[in-house]
Amino acid sequence: MRRILAPVVWLTGCGPQGPADATGATGATGEPPTNSSGTLPTGGTELSTSGAPEPDLPAPPAEWTVFPEGIGRALVVADDFLVIVGFDGGQTWAERRALDGTVAWTRSLGGTGDLQDVAWQADRRRLVVGGLGSDAQLWLLDEAGEILGEHMFDAMDDIFQVRVAIAPDETIVCALSGDDGVKSGAEARLVRLTADAEAPTILAVRDGDAGELGVGEGLLVMATTIDSLTAYHGATHAFAADGASLWSLAEDPGRAPNAAAVRDGLVYVVGGVHGGAGLVPQGWLRVRDLAGGPAWDRTFGTSFDDEIFGVAARDGVVAVTGRGLDPTTLVPVIVTAKYTAEGAELWSVTHLGDGSGDWERGFDVGLDAAGFVYEIAVESNQTSVRSVLRRLGP
Repeated sequence: MRRILAPVVWLTGCGPQGPADATGATGATGEPPTNSSGTLPTGGTELSTSGAPEPDLPAPPAEWTVFPEGIGRALVVADDFLVIVGFDGGQTWAERRALDGTVAWTRSLGGTGDLQDVAWQADRRRLVVGGLGSDAQLWLLDEAGEILGEHMFDAMDDIFQVRVAIAPDETIVCALSGDDGVKSGAEARLVRLTADAEAPTILAVRDGDAGELGVGEGLLVMATTIDSLTAYHGATHAFAADGASLWSLAEDPGRAPNAAAVRDGLVYVVGGVHGGAGLVPQGWLRVRDLAGGPAWDRTFGTSFDDEIFGVAARDGVVAVTGRGLDPTTLVPVIVTAKYTAEGAELWSVTHLGDGSGDWERGFDVGLDAAGFVYEIAVESNQTSVRSVLRRLGP
């Protein structure tokens, strides 16, 4: 089955720090990075995919770049701060920073583990973190990072991934991926809990691993991928608040979805194509309306190694992050792009890291009210890995 795991090798001497400098320098020169058919509902038509190249657009300034101590897997952007979660030396790890990049606090949530997702309960001013500790579980944190409560999914066996999102009524929605115990494959469970992480109710069960949830506009959207011996089979499922199935659409053959977002009357799903070969685009962003009908479609990169892992939408724009392979140097790069809700590209950038590794990838992305993009990624050389947290200009 398909499990996206972070590497466990480390770069020494990378403690928490503030922004690199006022110019956002990320390399020796001090220069910022530079540019470089699903099954449709009845009556649907093919997704529109423009074959025309995008015009050359200026790269946004790298407002700042920092290197957190832990390996970040996910982030959430709140009113005036952001929180990243992941692991540090095999221990659970969470960190809050101001939107200027300065550290407010760093926490371990106790013992060995891996924090995999984080969401913000705005009305209650609380963080909800999902991941693996002594068991698959949720943590409730206040704004200072203190643990307010925990919920263990001990009644559900063999869970290896916990995704979290907050519904409009402040209840907690999770996508739990685990071994099904019968078909020797993965099973994704859509679960709702109270706002205090109590009384879990299974709303739906689908085959495959679940990606990051999209919640909003009256929908709960869960993207899943089945990893067979010959190909990946992806699908996007939309549910009502009570778990009633609204639509389920198969992605194109080999398309593996990693994350979903719902905003401004649209459903955004991102992923990669597995089992492909040759210099063809492999990372993708597919956009549908709330009924599952086609809106627009974008592809990224030039090789089999391209994949989009994170997506965020807010106030008429959408941002994505992932990995790619530079077509000239054949060196792995971090790929980040921003579009309007209508599909017009605002900018796109690649980030080379030190240019010698193969773990470069963006894991998650967020947007603030001013339109700045925040990205948690990893960069590497041949022997070590470190997290990169960047803010890119609007």
